[in-house]
Amino acid sequence: ATFGRGTHFAAEAFAARINMEAGMIGSNNDVTMLNSLIATTIDSINGYQESADAVDNQQFRELFQELARDRQQVLPQLQ
Repeated sequence: ATFGRGTHFAAEAFAARINMEAGMIGSNNDVTMLNSLIATTIDSINGYQESADAVDNQQFRELFQELARDRQQVLPQLQ
C-alpha cells in the first residue's frame, strides 16, 4: 500500500539511481528486488508516521514513531 503521494516519486528516484549503478549490483533481478525493498521501506516509514500522527494513545504513538525511525535508519543502507 502507498501512504502518500511523495512515496511513489521517491521510490522512482531511488530506482533510477539504483538502475544507474546496476553494474555494481549484479543482475536485473537483484535491481528489481532492491527497488522493491526500497519502495516497501519508504511506504512503511510513511505508514508508521501517519499512524503515529493519527493515534491518540501515547504508547502506540511512541511505538509507531520508533518503528518509523528504525526504517529511516535502514533506508540509507539500501540506497
